[in-house]
Amino acid sequence: MTRTNGLRYLPELDGLRALAVAVVVAAHAGLPLTGGNGVTVFFVISGYLITALLLAEHARSGGIALRGFYRRRAARLVPALVVVLTCTVAWLVVVGVPFRQWAYGLLGSLTYTTNILDAAAPDRVDTYFEYTWSLAVEEQFYLLWPAVLLLVLRRARSRRRALIALCLGGMLGSWAFRLLMIATRASDKTLAFSLPSHLDALALGALIAVLTAPSLRDGRATRSCRVRRWGAVLRGKPLVHLGRLSYGLYLWNLLCTNVFREATGVKPVHGGWWAMMWLLALLSIAELSHRIVEEPLRRRWSEPLDRDGRRRRDRHAGFEEIPYGVGHSAVHPACGVPDTGKYGCLREPVRESEPVPRRQEAGNGGHSLSDR
Repeated sequence: MTRTNGLRYLPELDGLRALAVAVVVAAHAGLPLTGGNGVTVFFVISGYLITALLLAEHARSGGIALRGFYRRRAARLVPALVVVLTCTVAWLVVVGVPFRQWAYGLLGSLTYTTNILDAAAPDRVDTYFEYTWSLAVEEQFYLLWPAVLLLVLRRARSRRRALIALCLGGMLGSWAFRLLMIATRASDKTLAFSLPSHLDALALGALIAVLTAPSLRDGRATRSCRVRRWGAVLRGKPLVHLGRLSYGLYLWNLLCTNVFREATGVKPVHGGWWAMMWLLALLSIAELSHRIVEEPLRRRWSEPLDRDGRRRRDRHAGFEEIPYGVGHSAVHPACGVPDTGKYGCLREPVRESEPVPRRQEAGNGGHSLSDR
């Protein structure tokens, strides 16, 4: 079910999100994995989703409603993050961690500047909130990219070539930045957590969106038998459902891990049967977060109010979206999720003549990253 200038729901993205968040959670639990690899996948998904959504909106309406875009990002990513931060602060107070140890981390989490504060004052951002660095990277990307994309779409003679060049330039610039940081012996956290360091992953996702956009590709084929085979694996129902919970899993997993360590003295991977209880609790909390916090508030706040105080659909939106649950991710999660990560689900566009249903099935429910 695809329409000319719209986007259809892609369960494969939820499956991919599930694999990414599994790597992050497993790394935090103590398995010998690099959680950053999962975050990188969230960034690619976020770059793809946000760019695809914006290109579809421009193709349909001739413009991009930035105010509506940012409102939908906030409605998707902020509520769950605020709930997790509130619970984290309550737990830190209960266990008696001094306020000065986590004040910077809380400030960075609330303002999506954790990566900046962490680089400026490496010893001031505690690990209790450091995971929100990926959400900060995605939100900073969401802040800049729509305006840049709109400028290129308005001014460039060959939009496709200009956008491809821009994405490739972003990737090359990111690699050059990392080489410069290594050569100048910059702090590890500047290298690991800054937006330029991860712009290559976001730009790669954006490049994929540009190459596959119906309004830009001039009828070029974009799928292969190999892609379809991988898609069949990623469309498995358990994997897809886990992907819908990815934003919540990214947000809650470190708090659950810290509580587990405080109670048992070890990481979950060394907790034996108690680790199964930890995993079950984490999945249950993420499910409740998705059903009680993320989805209801996204639906409630993503649409503007008319003069009578009633919800009306943004005429520029034309589709319902749920960016990654990198969370986006967040993220990442970091990931909102991108809005999106970040850190997203894609839905069929709603025609202007069609009524907007009050309830729609959950789609790619997750970061963004987010979107992580």
